[in-house]
Amino acid sequence: MRETELKAYYYPEEMEMIKEVEKKIEEETGKKWKIEEIRDRFYDTHELKLKREGIDLRCRERGEKVILTYKGPIDRKTGFKVREEIEVEVKNEEKIRKILKKIGFEVIRMITKTRKTIKDDAIMITVDYFTRLGVVIELEGKPEQIKEFVKKVPELSKRLAPYSFKDVLKMYRKHRKNSKKNKQKQEKVKKN
Repeated sequence: MRETELKAYYYPEEMEMIKEVEKKIEEETGKKWKIEEIRDRFYDTHELKLKREGIDLRCRERGEKVILTYKGPIDRKTGFKVREEIEVEVKNEEKIRKILKKIGFEVIRMITKTRKTIKDDAIMITVDYFTRLGVVIELEGKPEQIKEFVKKVPELSKRLAPYSFKDVLKMYRKHRKNSKKNKQKQEKVKKN
């Protein structure tokens, strides 16, 4: 299966804006958000072989469900983030972890988030809340269906791009660094 999506990233201090976008999405879809806690473990070799090839291997816990996912390299040629995705539900995350360790994989990153989801007729919309990172809104579906939905929620159009999680991390780090610099400048001005 191929996954096609666009993401919008909002900084932690933009929560009011997020609430407005969420409300607009509910109004447009006529549906309420489903909320769940998710814990992701990303695996790679000690040498980060998968990362170098642009591949993700993830084990996701969603309540009682555990899903092992392979995500292939990202293709952005169409203006969307497109990549192969293969998922399988597994019964026991601990046993999967042991198997992966035996064949040379280790946990390289663990992410916990609160996810809100609306499954529209044409696309899936998720809003992921990260403790310090901020919020990521994702639209997943066929390109034409995503474009059509964005017309209904223009607040998203300025921010949507074929971001990967790595891109979001870079934006967050840059924003945090700039925020610290601005804070230091303000403190210097107050002292003078």
